[in-house]
Amino acid sequence: MKNKHAVVSFSSGLDSSVCFYWALKEYDQVSALFFNYGQKALKKEREFTKAVCDKHGVFLKEIDISFVSDYSESSLNSVTEKIPTADAVDIDSREKSIDSAKSVWVPNRNGVFISICASFAEAKGASDIILGFNKEEAETFPDNSEAYIKRANDALIYSTQERVKVKSPTIDLNKKEIYEMGKALGVDYNFVWSCYFSGDELCKKCESCKRYIRAQEEACS
Repeated sequence: MKNKHAVVSFSSGLDSSVCFYWALKEYDQVSALFFNYGQKALKKEREFTKAVCDKHGVFLKEIDISFVSDYSESSLNSVTEKIPTADAVDIDSREKSIDSAKSVWVPNRNGVFISICASFAEAKGASDIILGFNKEEAETFPDNSEAYIKRANDALIYSTQERVKVKSPTIDLNKKEIYEMGKALGVDYNFVWSCYFSGDELCKKCESCKRYIRAQEEACS
């Protein structure tokens, strides 16, 4: 028996796309929130997210928190800071991955996403909010970890009357395993955008692209 209603934080990246398709299988009703925080990938993320939601008849609401870029020094949404690419990114080097993570870190981004998703979910009668976290990036992004989800849920006990919960079906998986999960769920990879930029094609040089391409190659080999 399916659960009733879930709200997915959906950006069209690999993790959130797989979580979106998983939610379609697990819940009677799915809603999606897309966050505009001034990210350089905004145009492409918005385009792909809308296309997927339209295809599946899922309600999509864009949340404008672009004011974050007014004070954030993250290279993801700063006009002056450059996103690490090419030789500055080595996903097999912990040291370089930590440096890259520092560059693209948006202050409390997932905390803001969770708070808004929880508010929306409770107002709409949804029991769960679904986010695409994973163990691979949890090594350098602590807000991708299982410990973070646990503490977020502890806080939501007090901030939501219906005790909305954060769930992430990808939390124990690496990128290859997430890609494989997506294949099994029927994810349309033509509408997955795992790049920090909004070009016509994936840049293939940023950390997000490199992790996605490696996952694809390993899963399809």
